[in-house]
Amino acid sequence: MEAFTGKLSLVNRFLALWIFAAMILGVAVGSFFPGIANFWNRLRGRTTNILIAAGLILMMYPPLAKGNNEYATGLVAFNSLFLVFFYSFYAFVFLAVIPSWLGLKTFNVEEKINLDIIN
Repeated sequence: MEAFTGKLSLVNRFLALWIFAAMILGVAVGSFFPGIANFWNRLRGRTTNILIAAGLILMMYPPLAKGNNEYATGLVAFNSLFLVFFYSFYAFVFLAVIPSWLGLKTFNVEEKINLDIIN
């Protein structure tokens, strides 16, 4: 195990710790400064948060930049299939099912198509 962890950088070795620290920091900032939500909402482009999109691109750039085009093609194909088949299911579970299990307010999920978006 030591031989494997010795090859990792400090950031990669403690990645789970950094993720939990960022989550705790985000919750704390949201608790102490409730108006910060308005700031983050200004960084939206329609339905996509620009900072999250940029972060995902920066996170995926290093493996894609190594020149393995087959990896990039497979990643795009898998992501497309995931979005089409599973995203709405996960959204339903996290917005309607899990909050009710925890005794929280749930969102009313309706099967209705908004045709105003198309026109």
